[in-house]
Amino acid sequence: MKPDYGLMLSRSGFRGVRQYFYGVPVTHLSVSAPGLFTFLVNRMHDGVEYALSLDFDAHCVADLLSKAEGHMAELTLQVNRTPLGQTVEFERPIVADIEATLGELQRTDKDEFVPLVVSGVV
Repeated sequence: MKPDYGLMLSRSGFRGVRQYFYGVPVTHLSVSAPGLFTFLVNRMHDGVEYALSLDFDAHCVADLLSKAEGHMAELTLQVNRTPLGQTVEFERPIVADIEATLGELQRTDKDEFVPLVVSGVV
């Protein structure tokens, strides 16, 4: 399992610092909770491959899907119909610039991580 990017940022003192990710190819969204969607991707930093979790609210998902070049309505319907805990895989990645800040530490039985909470999609 790869180390968590958000946890590394948090432990390095980057809490409250806006992070910018340019040209991100978003390939899927998972429904994590009502109105909460997550995209997981790997990211290299200082020669280490990290797991990066980006959390989108419904507004940011709408902004993301608006970039889907002619497929916005279809993808919006897919995302809205996806049950909790399931993932929508996009036929073509949606490329976007994403602004995010560190969320809260999350713990499971096997892991801990800090998601990045998306505050803007351009």
